[in-house]
Amino acid sequence: MDFDRKKILVADDSKTFLMYTTLLVKRMGFNPISAENGIEAIKIMTSMLPDAVMLDVHMPVLDGIKTLNHIKSDLRTSNIPVIMISVEYDEDTIAKCKKFGCNDYLTKPLKIKQLHSTLQNCLFSSEGKPRKHIRVSFNEKVIIKHNNNKFDFESENLSERGIFLSGKEHLPVGSHVQVNFPIKDMDALSLDGIVIYTKSLSGQNPSRIPRGMAIEFKEPNIDAAAILKNHVTKLLADDILQNQEEPFFDAG
Repeated sequence: MDFDRKKILVADDSKTFLMYTTLLVKRMGFNPISAENGIEAIKIMTSMLPDAVMLDVHMPVLDGIKTLNHIKSDLRTSNIPVIMISVEYDEDTIAKCKKFGCNDYLTKPLKIKQLHSTLQNCLFSSEGKPRKHIRVSFNEKVIIKHNNNKFDFESENLSERGIFLSGKEHLPVGSHVQVNFPIKDMDALSLDGIVIYTKSLSGQNPSRIPRGMAIEFKEPNIDAAAILKNHVTKLLADDILQNQEEPFFDAG
């Protein structure tokens, strides 16, 4: 998990949607900030510039389209990506949002993978490194096997592609390892992988650099891949989807 996380401002007049969305965004590795209408969102932006904004089209006090127009008309905020959200797929509304400069238009119920992809493109496409796979917080004890030796690590995050392990010690880049970590309804999931990079305390802002190593999983078999994908989805949003009062999200 990056210590210097991107800030996502989420504005929606539904307190339930706002609560679940900010929780989902947080689990995706971002720092969510909530607002219940456009005026509140603009006030927040005067003191704290977010890295991206999610606006509900229909809000009281100041609706999403007027808020979008205000954001894009202000030189201080005009370059901040804005994602519009609505229960309606209305071509005229979409055209108006595009005219005012929104980056994307998503409809409720939000598709989690689509939201992930949109946020990645908004935040990281200019840097050339949007993540294809969803990454989720994963704080568990992980056992690493390497050259007939076992090592205990604490994990930071997990995706279908790999895992990041925190700690002062790490194995050299290129080390082939076996990763064993707990998974619901199983003793453990065991996957082969390779250390692709490591981080230690160095640089100008060492307090912001997570120490540890990133392991990329080798291509797992079909069964293991399905188990891993299902586990990541459950970690990200299983309880959110089960407790929704309204169909705000879709795991598809």
